[in-house]
Amino acid sequence: PVPSVVFFHGGSLISGNRDFLCKDIKSEYTLSRGWAFISADYRLLIPSTGHEILRDVKSLFAFLADTEGGLNKELMALGCPHQIDSNRLYVGGSSAGAYPAFLAALFAQPKPKGFFSLYGVGGDLLSEFYLPSVADVPVSLAPRVIVSGFRSSPSPSPISSRSTSIIRTAAESSNTVVTTSDLIPGTNIPGHRARIGGTLRAALHHAGKYLDVLVGVPGLSEKLSQIPNYEDRCEYVAQCEKSRYLFPQIWIDKDFPPSIVIHGDVDTVVSIKESKRFVEQLQKGGVEVVFLVAEGKGHQFEERASPEVYVQYIKPVVEFFRKLS
Repeated sequence: PVPSVVFFHGGSLISGNRDFLCKDIKSEYTLSRGWAFISADYRLLIPSTGHEILRDVKSLFAFLADTEGGLNKELMALGCPHQIDSNRLYVGGSSAGAYPAFLAALFAQPKPKGFFSLYGVGGDLLSEFYLPSVADVPVSLAPRVIVSGFRSSPSPSPISSRSTSIIRTAAESSNTVVTTSDLIPGTNIPGHRARIGGTLRAALHHAGKYLDVLVGVPGLSEKLSQIPNYEDRCEYVAQCEKSRYLFPQIWIDKDFPPSIVIHGDVDTVVSIKESKRFVEQLQKGGVEVVFLVAEGKGHQFEERASPEVYVQYIKPVVEFFRKLS
């Protein structure tokens, strides 16, 4: 049986699918080392929430470990000469795909032996960036769609605290939709047009509702924004019996798998601060961690990069996992 890397695609948890990674350099490099590369789907936000994503992650790993009717049985039926070693599963994700990877590292069985985050989301969901009080949202997130029923509203640029406040006010009072082409017919669910290009993600952030949608609790972001102390915010979500499992940072301890984290230091989509806080937590817990800062690199820097970039930032991931196995 061969070890496997389970990798989750990005897309802000609101777009994308497993096909994103079929011919990706990460999968090609993994396969070239004799490992299996598993690219998995998960349910997307609106109408689903993080609760459904967590269930999908648990179901995936249970399927991989099932000796009676799981993946290995299907591989045998297809005449594949290889089998998956469920005792050597490693998990990772890029951008928002790191979020289901976090959930797998914490709650899936069998527990992954290693973890990989590439400019990932999930290491710090309680920072000011995710709350309605944020005043320094990067210009690259300027929205054209405003959420809370969705409303068309071009954003001033550059974004200032004043314009952010205006946008948020519009979002709070909106009860209309953009156009029918932005929604799945007959529903209030965003369709493909609203999801691609980052407009829906930007709208959720500017409306201060991303965590509301992720957790499925309206008003949660607003409540958290009223708690000025970071540790107190962590304590608050830790007391939320049904939602606390969706905040990885409050569960990270010495039992988290050995990890390798890569993040560009000029990323304006997912701040490197999120990875830094995660790495600090691992270090405090005594967990083995490698943190590679891609100097001068932004979001998705590896997708159209030179071979040198792959060698510098992608090769170490597989080598790190091979060392663990």
